[in-house]
Amino acid sequence: MTDTTLRSINGANAIIKIEDKVLGYAMGVQVQEVIALNRINVLGQVETQDIEPLGRFVSGSISMMRMVTGGDTVPGGGAASNALLPAHGLSDEGTVRTKALDTFMQTGFDLTIQDAYENENQEATVRYTIKGCRVSSHTFTLTRGMLMGVNVTFEAIRMIENDAA
Repeated sequence: MTDTTLRSINGANAIIKIEDKVLGYAMGVQVQEVIALNRINVLGQVETQDIEPLGRFVSGSISMMRMVTGGDTVPGGGAASNALLPAHGLSDEGTVRTKALDTFMQTGFDLTIQDAYENENQEATVRYTIKGCRVSSHTFTLTRGMLMGVNVTFEAIRMIENDAA
Protein backbone atom coordinates (compact mmCIF):
# COMPACT_ATOMS: atom_id res chain seq x y z
CA MET A 1 0.00 0.00 0.00
CA THR A 2 1.24 3.48 -0.89
CA ASP A 3 1.55 6.17 1.76
CA THR A 4 -0.17 9.23 0.24
CA THR A 5 1.46 11.59 2.74
CA LEU A 6 4.92 10.92 1.29
CA ARG A 7 6.20 14.11 -0.35
CA SER A 8 9.47 12.99 -1.90
CA ILE A 9 10.06 13.48 -5.61
CA ASN A 10 12.42 11.13 -7.43
CA GLY A 11 14.23 11.72 -10.71
CA ALA A 12 13.39 14.29 -13.36
CA ASN A 13 9.78 14.97 -12.54
CA ALA A 14 9.43 18.67 -13.13
CA ILE A 15 7.69 19.01 -16.45
CA ILE A 16 7.91 22.30 -18.28
CA LYS A 17 4.75 22.93 -20.27
CA ILE A 18 3.33 25.73 -22.37
CA GLU A 19 -0.38 25.05 -22.61
CA ASP A 20 -0.47 21.25 -23.15
CA LYS A 21 2.89 20.91 -24.93
CA VAL A 22 5.67 19.32 -22.88
CA LEU A 23 8.93 21.19 -23.59
CA GLY A 24 11.33 19.35 -21.36
CA TYR A 25 12.10 17.59 -18.13
CA ALA A 26 13.96 19.36 -15.38
CA MET A 27 16.29 18.60 -12.55
CA GLY A 28 17.50 21.27 -10.17
CA VAL A 29 14.33 23.32 -9.86
CA GLN A 30 14.41 26.08 -7.25
CA VAL A 31 11.40 28.30 -6.60
CA GLN A 32 11.19 31.08 -4.04
CA GLU A 33 8.10 32.90 -2.82
CA VAL A 34 8.82 36.15 -1.00
CA ILE A 35 6.26 38.25 0.85
CA ALA A 36 7.29 41.90 0.90
CA LEU A 37 6.46 43.51 4.25
CA ASN A 38 6.25 47.12 5.38
CA ARG A 39 6.69 48.27 8.96
CA ILE A 40 4.10 50.67 10.32
CA ASN A 41 5.82 53.21 12.56
CA VAL A 42 4.34 56.06 14.57
CA LEU A 43 6.13 59.32 15.32
CA GLY A 44 7.29 59.39 18.91
CA GLN A 45 7.18 55.56 19.25
CA VAL A 46 10.37 53.49 19.27
CA GLU A 47 8.76 50.16 18.43
CA THR A 48 7.09 49.26 15.18
CA GLN A 49 3.33 49.26 15.66
CA ASP A 50 2.48 46.69 12.98
CA ILE A 51 3.81 44.87 9.93
CA GLU A 52 1.67 44.82 6.79
CA PRO A 53 2.13 42.76 3.61
CA LEU A 54 2.78 44.73 0.41
CA GLY A 55 2.91 41.92 -2.11
CA ARG A 56 3.92 38.38 -2.89
CA PHE A 57 6.71 37.70 -5.40
CA VAL A 58 7.72 34.40 -6.97
CA SER A 59 11.00 33.67 -8.77
CA GLY A 60 13.04 30.61 -9.54
CA SER A 61 15.43 28.70 -11.72
CA ILE A 62 15.23 25.55 -13.81
CA SER A 63 18.10 23.35 -14.96
CA MET A 64 16.70 21.26 -17.77
CA MET A 65 18.10 17.81 -18.22
CA ARG A 66 16.86 17.58 -21.79
CA MET A 67 14.51 19.31 -24.15
CA VAL A 68 11.82 17.47 -26.05
CA THR A 69 12.35 17.99 -29.77
CA GLY A 70 9.60 19.76 -31.64
CA GLY A 71 9.21 17.11 -34.34
CA ASP A 72 10.01 17.58 -38.03
CA THR A 73 9.42 21.34 -37.99
CA VAL A 74 11.75 22.13 -35.07
CA PRO A 75 15.33 21.10 -35.88
CA GLY A 76 17.11 21.59 -32.57
CA GLY A 77 14.74 21.23 -29.70
CA GLY A 78 16.31 24.23 -27.93
CA ALA A 79 14.62 26.75 -25.65
CA ALA A 80 13.66 29.29 -28.33
CA SER A 81 12.52 26.73 -30.90
CA ASN A 82 10.26 25.14 -28.28
CA ALA A 83 8.75 28.50 -27.21
CA LEU A 84 10.36 28.71 -23.78
CA LEU A 85 12.02 31.89 -25.08
CA PRO A 86 10.71 34.32 -27.70
CA ALA A 87 11.41 33.25 -31.26
CA HIS A 88 12.86 36.12 -33.27
CA GLY A 89 14.44 34.16 -36.09
CA LEU A 90 17.72 35.36 -37.46
CA SER A 91 16.68 39.00 -37.58
CA ASP A 92 19.23 41.63 -36.65
CA GLU A 93 16.46 44.25 -36.69
CA GLY A 94 16.00 45.69 -33.19
CA THR A 95 12.29 46.45 -33.64
CA VAL A 96 11.56 42.85 -34.76
CA ARG A 97 13.38 41.43 -31.73
CA THR A 98 11.67 43.89 -29.37
CA LYS A 99 8.21 43.11 -30.73
CA ALA A 100 8.87 39.34 -30.42
CA LEU A 101 9.92 39.81 -26.77
CA ASP A 102 6.90 42.00 -25.93
CA THR A 103 4.47 39.53 -27.52
CA PHE A 104 6.07 36.57 -25.77
CA MET A 105 6.01 38.22 -22.34
CA GLN A 106 2.23 38.68 -22.51
CA THR A 107 1.60 35.00 -21.72
CA GLY A 108 4.73 33.30 -20.36
CA PHE A 109 4.47 29.65 -19.32
CA ASP A 110 3.42 27.47 -16.39
CA LEU A 111 5.80 25.11 -14.59
CA THR A 112 4.34 21.87 -13.25
CA ILE A 113 6.17 19.79 -10.65
CA GLN A 114 4.81 16.29 -10.16
CA ASP A 115 5.65 12.94 -8.60
CA ALA A 116 6.83 10.02 -10.70
CA TYR A 117 4.37 7.47 -11.96
CA GLU A 118 4.21 4.37 -9.79
CA ASN A 119 3.08 2.40 -12.83
CA GLU A 120 2.15 3.22 -16.42
CA ASN A 121 -1.62 3.22 -15.69
CA GLN A 122 -1.45 5.77 -12.87
CA GLU A 123 -1.71 9.54 -13.17
CA ALA A 124 1.16 11.52 -11.72
CA THR A 125 0.35 13.69 -8.70
CA VAL A 126 0.90 17.40 -9.27
CA ARG A 127 2.63 18.87 -6.21
CA TYR A 128 3.26 22.49 -7.29
CA THR A 129 2.15 24.71 -10.15
CA ILE A 130 4.06 27.90 -10.84
CA LYS A 131 1.80 30.19 -12.89
CA GLY A 132 2.74 32.90 -15.35
CA CYS A 133 6.52 32.38 -15.54
CA ARG A 134 8.53 34.87 -17.59
CA VAL A 135 12.15 34.02 -18.38
CA SER A 136 14.63 36.62 -17.07
CA SER A 137 17.86 34.87 -18.12
CA HIS A 138 18.91 31.91 -20.24
CA THR A 139 22.14 29.90 -20.44
CA PHE A 140 23.13 26.58 -21.91
CA THR A 141 25.76 24.03 -20.96
CA LEU A 142 27.52 21.65 -23.29
CA THR A 143 30.08 19.20 -21.97
CA ARG A 144 31.65 16.13 -23.45
CA GLY A 145 29.60 12.99 -23.00
CA MET A 146 26.49 14.84 -21.80
CA LEU A 147 23.25 16.00 -23.27
CA MET A 148 23.06 19.73 -23.81
CA GLY A 149 21.56 21.41 -20.76
CA VAL A 150 19.37 24.52 -20.82
CA ASN A 151 19.16 26.74 -17.72
CA VAL A 152 16.65 29.52 -17.18
CA THR A 153 15.79 31.87 -14.35
CA PHE A 154 12.31 33.35 -14.20
CA GLU A 155 9.87 35.61 -12.42
CA ALA A 156 6.33 34.31 -11.91
CA ILE A 157 2.89 35.48 -10.87
CA ARG A 158 2.01 32.87 -8.26
CA MET A 159 2.97 29.54 -6.70
CA ILE A 160 0.25 27.00 -5.94
CA GLU A 161 0.91 24.11 -3.57
CA ASN A 162 -1.54 21.65 -5.09
CA ASP A 163 -1.51 19.10 -2.26
CA ALA A 164 -1.92 21.61 0.60
CA ALA A 165 -4.58 20.52 3.05
